[in-house]
Amino acid sequence: MGHDLIVIGGGIHGVMTAWMAAERGHDVCLLEKDRLGGGASGAWYGILHGGLRYLQSMDLRRYRQSVTERRWFMRMFPEQIETQAFLMPLYGQGLKRPGVFRAAFAADAALSADRGHRISRDRRLPRGRVISGAEVLERAPCVLAEGLQGGALWHEAVVPDMDALFAAVVAQAWAAGATLRERTEVAGPVTQDGRLMGVALTSREEVLAPKILNIGGGGAEALAARFDPVYRAEGGSALAFNLVLKRPPPSDCGLALYGGAGTEALFLYPLGGQTFAGTWYLPWKEGNPEAIPEEAVQAMLDALRDRTRGLDLKIDQVEPVRAGLLPVRRAGTVDLCGADRFVDHGKGGGLDGLYTVRGVKYTTAPAAARQALTLAGM
Repeated sequence: MGHDLIVIGGGIHGVMTAWMAAERGHDVCLLEKDRLGGGASGAWYGILHGGLRYLQSMDLRRYRQSVTERRWFMRMFPEQIETQAFLMPLYGQGLKRPGVFRAAFAADAALSADRGHRISRDRRLPRGRVISGAEVLERAPCVLAEGLQGGALWHEAVVPDMDALFAAVVAQAWAAGATLRERTEVAGPVTQDGRLMGVALTSREEVLAPKILNIGGGGAEALAARFDPVYRAEGGSALAFNLVLKRPPPSDCGLALYGGAGTEALFLYPLGGQTFAGTWYLPWKEGNPEAIPEEAVQAMLDALRDRTRGLDLKIDQVEPVRAGLLPVRRAGTVDLCGADRFVDHGKGGGLDGLYTVRGVKYTTAPAAARQALTLAGM
């Protein structure tokens, strides 16, 4: 007997999609070639961003989606999520100025007035505010003092135990009736008279279903090309990794540290008495995404030292590195995709019933899952 739907990929987007499909009454089977929650989901940095940064580019759709899905996580898994203060030192570079952030926090308060709806009062996120340079240095003495104009202080929802949250999502998928199979690699499609019937596994078993959602993270594009010869991949992947440092955090706030115009923020925040640092990106073409070059780890530590003062960060403080692949607009770059990508292969001349999804953000995985199921007519 076949299934209604096969989901390929056991990261947060795949498991979330399988859970929601099962909740809608569909017989769904998820196939993961390694272990559930590996790859980018396992390397996630544990912050459920509310989308404040999207206000800078006036991307209100992504902003509201982030607010809504963060609230969804906080309602569904309150025992897994805490609130954490974050602080960004402001030096007057570009949009990183006190006046800009005052306006951004006012807009955030107005546009996300519902962010605490059905969340207990003691867990609601307070309104962001701008603080003085003196208060920044009092709360985070490691911040560079020269040119400091103040700081942006806000709160995010954070997940101290990322594995525990993922396990809770998996448990919900199982409870809804989804079948989740680890260590099960897909070899190719099963077709009959040009119609998609399911997938063949490397173990020579066949799993049958008329619809397939390919949500395999970094391997999704390659799998799509294997299933659909007319498909032309767009973009590629970047290797992303985070560090856990065996040292006390430099502040009780999380720190968002910029190195100047055009640089990505690096975050330092408390994690169980240690310091979590993220995220560093490298171009990626092929190979083992978990094999992070030591010089890349050292480059990240050097960048953190350059953006702070008095932090003695050493490579021997680093716990085993967790890494994964994220979609980029152009192969060989770290130009990350700004939005989830959905492909209906049947409309492009490929197999009807085959769909590829590249999710870009853990926080908005529930929204991506709903859109993927809508795309598949489920």
